[in-house]
Amino acid sequence: KTHITQKSWINLMITGMVANIILLLPLLIPYIKRASGWNIHNYFQIINTIPTPKSFFFSQKGSLLWNFLSFHSRNYPAWWDHQIFPGVTATLCMFIFIVYLIWFFYKKKENSLIDPKLYKPFLITVVLTFLIFIRIKNISGYFFIYLFPGFNGLRSLTRIINIELIFFAFSLSFVTTLLMNKFLKIKYLLFIIILALIITDNYFHAAQSYRTKKETALNRQDRIESQLKNLPKKSLVSYEPENIKDQALVYHVDMMLSTQDLGLRTINGCIGNCPAQFAPFLQNPNAKTRTNWFKSIKWYPDTLYVLNNDSTEPKMISKDEIMARKTVKMYMQEIKNNEIWLNKVKQKAIDKKISLDSMIYLDALWLKEQGN
Repeated sequence: KTHITQKSWINLMITGMVANIILLLPLLIPYIKRASGWNIHNYFQIINTIPTPKSFFFSQKGSLLWNFLSFHSRNYPAWWDHQIFPGVTATLCMFIFIVYLIWFFYKKKENSLIDPKLYKPFLITVVLTFLIFIRIKNISGYFFIYLFPGFNGLRSLTRIINIELIFFAFSLSFVTTLLMNKFLKIKYLLFIIILALIITDNYFHAAQSYRTKKETALNRQDRIESQLKNLPKKSLVSYEPENIKDQALVYHVDMMLSTQDLGLRTINGCIGNCPAQFAPFLQNPNAKTRTNWFKSIKWYPDTLYVLNNDSTEPKMISKDEIMARKTVKMYMQEIKNNEIWLNKVKQKAIDKKISLDSMIYLDALWLKEQGN
């Protein structure tokens, strides 16, 4: 019997698997709860976050040597999460390591760096890991992992997992040790040369990295806090900029930090896996998306303070106003979408000598009051 078929080895493997599952439970349980309670992205929605072979040759912008590799996959969704090029040194060592393991497997050579009992499982682990955490078009072994409870709660694998990159580190360490053992007289020189190669290989200009100046963010936050400082504690606030110049999440984060400092509450938020009803407001915070969100969850606050931009004080809106605005806007949209109805309203506006928007609002208000 080989050690793989021995009962003691099988028992040891089963024990190890159970122990690992128990250790993973604190991480998996929150994802399982989230997956059962929200509209989670299905497999085909997250497949774009799984690395492709090109991802391993997609460099970060500003690389000293490999900046020309920072453009070829910009068409990927969330392409910045795919910039996982570990450098030529680590990539070359990975290739050498795999070839060496395969050669070692077939030739059955002895090597002090490789435990004969471990090299087969290790080689299988390397192959399986890359098959699971890589995709060719829409084909990936991750599909089977996705079926496990909790894993369907992960939204972006490229920035969360990338466990396959650990083998590049193993490979680099292995090849370095192999060379140093073979050339003992110059092993220290080899170490210095390899270290210099790694530093040069992975060096990039800091000025070209993806970052936000802390001072700019703090200035934005200070402006918001100056607008909100006189509000009663625990007041509910919504930040709805009139002109969105940056990514919407910037405004959400600014409001979250500001209200936290002032002891206020906010409906703004920034989260990867948000409820589907909240997504439109997350992407474009304004009165329409906010009202639609309230409507979808059948909840309206008694009082809401709305901050439209950095130059005005927040406006207080009561529950009645929120619900009335919702209904009037609904009727206004119906009038605009109905050509025959809209033409009649246009004629009424001409007769009354008022603007079309004013006439639409008056008709919508009348419909709301009639309860039609």
